[in-house]
Amino acid sequence: MKNTSRQNAMFNDKPLGALLSKALVSLNSLHRINMNRAGIDLPQSQFLVLRYLYDTAGLSQAELAKLLEKDVAAIKRTVDNLEAKGWVRREQADLRKNRVCITEEGLSIMPEIRKITRKTIDQMLTGITESDYETAVSFLNRISGNSEKEIEKLSNEAR
Repeated sequence: MKNTSRQNAMFNDKPLGALLSKALVSLNSLHRINMNRAGIDLPQSQFLVLRYLYDTAGLSQAELAKLLEKDVAAIKRTVDNLEAKGWVRREQADLRKNRVCITEEGLSIMPEIRKITRKTIDQMLTGITESDYETAVSFLNRISGNSEKEIEKLSNEAR
């Protein structure tokens, strides 16, 4: 779809990327505050890794890096921090690769983390109707889908 001058003006007056970024920063800040108030030291980077490991057991650091679109070194540092807390452990998957697994201690704290996450989402959605929420989800899914199609197209062109 080609942008009209009206669409260009709309995009320039309300930069979507900046608004999405601001919403994500606000969400992450609120989540961090709620975690800290509950006495849980869990930065966003560690939360994301722990959540993935809770949902999908035994991922490698490379798999986590790909899922989170982070470099492997950043994931290694995050896993090191989670391991120091006793919430994850590395297990030898084969001669060249480790799997990262959530520990019993990590599993035991997840219900509280999920409760705080739910509270954060509820706070964030205050005043948002179900219809508004469904529209936003649909809109963001379309943006993601369009972006993924373009990434795939450009990746194929580069080959």
